[in-house]
Amino acid sequence: MDYEQRLLTAVKVNRMADTDFNFVNLLPLHYMYESSCFDAGGFTDLLHLMAGGSCVINWPFSLKINSLDAFLLLISRQGGARLTSGHASVSLTDGQGLLLNLKGGVLLNSLVLPWNFELFFITGRSLLSYSHFFRGKAYTSFTAEDHPDLIAGLKKLYSFDENAAANSLLEMNASLVNILTSCLREPPSALRPEPASLAPYLHEMNILISRRFSEPFSLSHCEELYRISRYRLCREYTAAFGISPVNDLISHRMENAKKMLLTTDLQIQEISSRVGYENTTHFINLFKKTFGATPGSLRRKGRLE
Repeated sequence: MDYEQRLLTAVKVNRMADTDFNFVNLLPLHYMYESSCFDAGGFTDLLHLMAGGSCVINWPFSLKINSLDAFLLLISRQGGARLTSGHASVSLTDGQGLLLNLKGGVLLNSLVLPWNFELFFITGRSLLSYSHFFRGKAYTSFTAEDHPDLIAGLKKLYSFDENAAANSLLEMNASLVNILTSCLREPPSALRPEPASLAPYLHEMNILISRRFSEPFSLSHCEELYRISRYRLCREYTAAFGISPVNDLISHRMENAKKMLLTTDLQIQEISSRVGYENTTHFINLFKKTFGATPGSLRRKGRLE
């Protein structure tokens, strides 16, 4: 099966510095299977890989994946990106991962560069049996630190030959079943703290984000300050407040920027600085992703109304 051609057809990349960039060339691994694996038809039910591997992006880009009969396993190692599917949007930072059903298509935008990540396109007719575990969403999110079995499974994926024979396909299916099970498994209830029993450091982080959003903020600093891993901080904050620290920070900054745009005559560059972004272009891009309009067009529309 020509999975490379299927990916070329479904995936469109807009790289600001080079619009002719071929996304498939970024993927280190491209899987080809012996015709005997699929001639009889039974092997098409098994989970198997189309392409994937470890990637590093050093330039701004957006990636649109049109409808594809596959799942995408994506784990951010360093840096970050924002994923949009329908009306839902989620940001990925260090150690966070997503399992996406690509049936409805998704849009991926780089957010923090350089972005170091791993991704694998997974296909096979048995994917259908996993779809209902997404609970109506296009994706399910997780923190890599909480899934040591997932990390072990990823290492196993790199051991498979790109020109896989029937026996390799059986082993690959077993590994992918374990990986999907890990990603879709509900986290233990102990990891979901009740608001009344929140740890003091979570309250402090929330105050930093909601009241001092214009100041520099990083999970690395919080990790050093509280002597707790950034992955655990991110996980516990998300469980407590229903949103990740990074997304919460962006939300507060964008809402306050919108308020200043509509109630003051401050220049966009000054508003950008006041909400914590010295890079005005980055601010404008985030603002547009959040509200669907640039700061200038939203301000003009607000004045007309």
